Amino acid sequence: MEAKAEHELVRRMLIAIDRIGHQAQICSTSQQISTFSPDLVLSLHSDFPKLTEHLTFGCMWNPPHFFANTPDTLKNIISYDFHLFGGEGIRRYFEDLNFGLKRPLRAGTIYPSCHSTDFRARSFENATAAMVGTNWDGPRFSSMVTELANSGLVSFFGPKGAWQHAGAAYAGSVPFDGTSMLRQLHSCGITIALHRPEHSLVEAPNMRVFEGAAASSSLICDDNPFVRMAFGDSVLYVDSTLPPEFRAEQIKSHIMDIRGNAGRSLERAKAAHEIFLKYYSLEKLLSDVCALATVQPPDGRRARPSLLAREKRVDCIVRTGLRDTSFLERALDSLASQTIAEEIRVVLVNNGNSPAVKDVVKKFSGRLKFVEVVVPSPKSRSHSLWLGLAEVKAEFFCILDDDDRIHATHLESLLGVLNREPSSVVAYSGAIRVEEGLDHEGRVRDHIEERSLAYFEAFDSRRLFKAENFITSNSFLARSNALDEEALVDPELEAVEDLWLLICLAKKGRFVESWEVTSEFYWRRSQADNLSYSPSYFHKGLDRIRTRLQFSSVDASNERITDPLRVDVDLNERPVERTVAFLNSEPRSSDQHAVSDGAIDTVRSYEEYTEIVGWAGWHKRDKRQQLLVAGVKKGELLLHEVVVRPDVARAKKDWGYYQAGFTIRLKIEELSDGQPLSFFFTSEREEPKRIAGSDRLQSILHYAKSRR
Repeated sequence: MEAKAEHELVRRMLIAIDRIGHQAQICSTSQQISTFSPDLVLSLHSDFPKLTEHLTFGCMWNPPHFFANTPDTLKNIISYDFHLFGGEGIRRYFEDLNFGLKRPLRAGTIYPSCHSTDFRARSFENATAAMVGTNWDGPRFSSMVTELANSGLVSFFGPKGAWQHAGAAYAGSVPFDGTSMLRQLHSCGITIALHRPEHSLVEAPNMRVFEGAAASSSLICDDNPFVRMAFGDSVLYVDSTLPPEFRAEQIKSHIMDIRGNAGRSLERAKAAHEIFLKYYSLEKLLSDVCALATVQPPDGRRARPSLLAREKRVDCIVRTGLRDTSFLERALDSLASQTIAEEIRVVLVNNGNSPAVKDVVKKFSGRLKFVEVVVPSPKSRSHSLWLGLAEVKAEFFCILDDDDRIHATHLESLLGVLNREPSSVVAYSGAIRVEEGLDHEGRVRDHIEERSLAYFEAFDSRRLFKAENFITSNSFLARSNALDEEALVDPELEAVEDLWLLICLAKKGRFVESWEVTSEFYWRRSQADNLSYSPSYFHKGLDRIRTRLQFSSVDASNERITDPLRVDVDLNERPVERTVAFLNSEPRSSDQHAVSDGAIDTVRSYEEYTEIVGWAGWHKRDKRQQLLVAGVKKGELLLHEVVVRPDVARAKKDWGYYQAGFTIRLKIEELSDGQPLSFFFTSEREEPKRIAGSDRLQSILHYAKSRR
C-alpha cells in the first residue's frame, strides 16, 4: 500500500473517536458509507467529494494553492456540507469563495493532530532528533537534509524511497498504527517539524507539530505563524528565510541546546504537551465536530411557509410504468422523506396504465398526495413528460424519474434559493451519478466506488443554448409561471427532452445554483434498463434541438449555432436494420421450437392486405435484425413500422424492448404447400426464435387469400 500521512492520521482518529464514546469506520467507497449509515462523514482528502446523503464534513488542512486552480478538486471541496479548517488562511479563502457561491459558511476547526496521551518525562542529555515524512512531493529540503544527515544528530523515518537523500541517517519505516510513531519520537526525544511555504502562508500546521507534543518530545519548528501563536515559547524556532545550510546549522545548535539544558528542555516539552491536551487533542477537536452535526442550517436557508391556501406548493412529475416498481418505491420514498413533504403533490404519469403502479400509489397515499395521468401508449419520452407538465398547478414544479432519488433537504434547499432570488426562474443542485450493479456472482460491489460527482456546475447559458446540458432532470426546481404556451408544446423527442425544457425555461429568466449536492441519478450496468441504451436517440435529439436554436437569439451574447447537425458521424457505422423477409419453409435451427421472443397480438384482413400487429425481441446492440415470415411462397411487404411497446418493456423489465413492437401489412399471393405459416425473429447474434402464437395465423391468412 502506498504510504500516506492520512493512513496514520485515521488510526489516531479512530482511537480518539472511541474514547469520546462514538463509533467510527474507515470507508473507501460510498457503498461502504451507506452500509455503515453514519451520522456524519469526515472526508480526509479533497479527492473524495460528497457522494451520499449523509452529512459530509471536509477536512481542509491543505493550502488553497493545492486545489484552487484545479476545477475538479474544487468541485469536490465545494460539495461538502461543512468545512473544517486547519488554518486561518484557509478559512479566509473559503469566506471569499462563498461570497460568489452566495451561501453561508458552515465551518469548524480541525487539525491533523493526535489522540491524547499521558506526559512521559525523560532525560534529554543524549537525545537525538527525528525527522519524519512520506515526502509525497519529492525530496524536501534536500541540501539541508544532507547537511543534517552528515552531522549524526538526526535520524530520518518514513518510506525508504522518500529519504534517499538522507543516506546512512535513514532509520527505517514506522508502522501506520496510530501509536508506533509516538513511541519512536519519544525514544529519540526531539521532533523536527518543518513546513512547506504554502502551509506557513495560510497558518496551517502539519502532523509533526502535534505528534511531537503528544510524544512528550522537545519540538524544533520553523516559524509557521500557527505554531508561534499556539505553542509560543514551548518550541524552539528555525528561521525559514535563511539559506538551507544556515537552517541546518540553526537546527544543530538547537539540538545541542536541548541536550545541554535538559531541565529547561523538559519544561518546554511539558508545556507543549499541556497546550496540546487542552486545545488540540483529537478528542477535543472531534467532540466539537460532532457537536456541529446537530446544528440546524441558518434561518436564511429555510424555505418560507406555503403561500398557497388550496394548492400544494410543489408539483413533482414522476414518470413510471416501464421499470420494476421497486424503483418507483425508492423514488417516492425520497419524496415522502422531504423536509417539506406536506407541500408536495405528485403528478404521476403512468405509462401503460400499469396496475402495479396503482398498487404503489395506494401504498404511499398516506404519505403523499397524488394526481395520476394515464398514458396507455406513450409516443415518446417527451410525450409523457409534457402530459405531466400540462397538469402542473402549483407555484413550483420539478421532475423525478422513477429510477432516481433526491436527498431529504433537496426541495427545501432549492425553495430557499428561489425565495432569496425572486428574479430567478430555476434553482438547481449538484447531482451524483450512481452505477447500480452486482459482480458476476451477484454480490454488491462495495469495494468499488460506484458513485461520482457527475454534475456540479456554475450556470453557463452559452453551454445550455448549444445543447450541452449539465443539469439533470431531477436536480432542478422551477417556477410554474415560466411554462408559457410555447414551452407547453411537446417537442416529440425520444431523448434529451429535459434539455429542451430547460432551454425553454432559460428563455424566461435566470438560473441559480444552490451549490449543494442533493440529487442522485442511477445507471444500471446492464444497459437494458436504461433508456439511453441507444446513443442514436440522443444524437438525433441533440441535432433537432440545435436546429431549433440555429436562428434563435437565445441570450445576451447573441451567439448563433452553426453546423447544427453533427459532422463527426461515423458514416461507416451501420444503423440498426430491421427488415421483414419471406421464407418458403421454416428456418433451420436446433432450438427454434423451444424458445420464443415475441408475440402476435392481432390480425386483421382487408381487401388489399393483411395487417399483423405484435412484438419481437429486437436486440438493441445488433445492427441487423429481421422478422422472418415462413410458409409464404409468394408475397409482397406493403408496410413495416416499429411501434413503441411500454407494456412489453414493463413485463420484461428491460428498456431494450421499449420499441419492440411492429405493424406489418402483407399482400400474400401464394402460401407454401403443406407448410404452416409462422413468424420468427432473428438477429446477427441469435438463432431464429419462433414468435408465440404465429402458427394460428395459417387459417386466418388462408381465409384472407380466398377473399381476394
